[in-house]
Amino acid sequence: MGDRRRKPIARQQLLTQNPNHTHQMITVNFTLTKEDALELALYYYSTSPTVKQSRRLVHFCVPIIMLSIGLTRLLVKPPDLTTSPILLVIGVGYLFFYPRFHKTFLQKSAENMFAESAYEKAFGPCSLSLTDEGINSTSPIGEAKYAWSAINRVHLTSTHLLILLAGPQGFAIPRKQVPEATIQEIKAFTEKMIPAPTSSPSTQN
Repeated sequence: MGDRRRKPIARQQLLTQNPNHTHQMITVNFTLTKEDALELALYYYSTSPTVKQSRRLVHFCVPIIMLSIGLTRLLVKPPDLTTSPILLVIGVGYLFFYPRFHKTFLQKSAENMFAESAYEKAFGPCSLSLTDEGINSTSPIGEAKYAWSAINRVHLTSTHLLILLAGPQGFAIPRKQVPEATIQEIKAFTEKMIPAPTSSPSTQN
């Protein structure tokens, strides 16, 4: 059953345009899996300014503290030759290995979030229709309509086309299930339709 859900469903994929070109519509069907949802969540958190700032703070502050303590204990008289080398090794190791640990931590956190919120109910056959007015989505948990003003950005990875809404929400379209021409069409159309960001009054002269 699981293998059937992961197979490409090329026969169900559609790309339609109105012959008179006054209204454009792109419709794509795919099967959403846990891996697809994780790809979207990990991309969002890895690019979030708040998460990136927190990661840099932890990434550099902890090694600096460890190295400072280690060097201080090594320079005192008599030097501490027992704990100082240990602190120095931990500080250097933390500096180099924390990025890998952070990625694993984000993935585990996303998986736990999915389990707590019963997110698996959303896994299964999905359909997106992109029109001049916005995006209409259909999934196992219902239907929804989003105006283009609700779309934040679109991003293409080696495995997915990600369409992000406000916050850690959006659509992860698996490239292995959709013809590449359709992927590029959706990306180009979405980029064209997303409203340009406006400056807030506080940033205007």
